[in-house]
Formats: sequence, structure tokens, C-alpha cells
Amino acid sequence: MEHLFDKEWEIVPAGGATGEAFFARYQEQKLFLKRNSSPFLAVLSAEGIVPKLVWTKRIESGDVITAQHWLNGRELNPDEMEEERAAKLLKKSIPPDRC
Repeated sequence: MEHLFDKEWEIVPAGGATGEAFFARYQEQKLFLKRNSSPFLAVLSAEGIVPKLVWTKRIESGDVITAQHWLNGRELNPDEMEEERAAKLLKKSIPPDRC
């Protein structure tokens, strides 16, 4: 991951189950990096459901790296995912004729 950035950038693992997520920081700039994320990420970003997608790069190995603006947040737990507000957020991206 480090070879994608100038040496001034600090890149550290962001945790997660796959180990493919990273946090990159340089001065006031902060990015969330992910290796081989779902193509659905672009749709979620365009709809404002996840942070803005900044760029996507295919590297020599064939892997695709995506970068999003970093937002402080947290993962929703299973109980929160069952709440109506989570459904409303996701529903906004589905056209009414497909509900």
C-alpha cells in the first residue's frame, strides 16, 4: 500500500475482518483505503450512504485499491441494523418502483 503514496504519508492498518483496510494520513488529509472492495462501493458513495470515493487504482498485482474521505464513525451492531433508521437510509437509494 505504501508504494501508492509519497513517503510523507502515514499508512496503518484500519482493522476489520479481512485485513485489507488501511488509514492514510498526510498533514490534514485523511483517507480510508481498501483493497478489492465491492464494486457496489461506487453506488453507495454516489448516494451519500458511505463517504465520498476519491479514487480507484488497479495495481500491478491486479488488485484494485479504493480511497475514500475519512470520516470518524463506528460500525453498527446487529441490533442497530434492524432499526428503522438503518432501513430508511438504505431505502433512499432504491427507486420507488423497485421497492
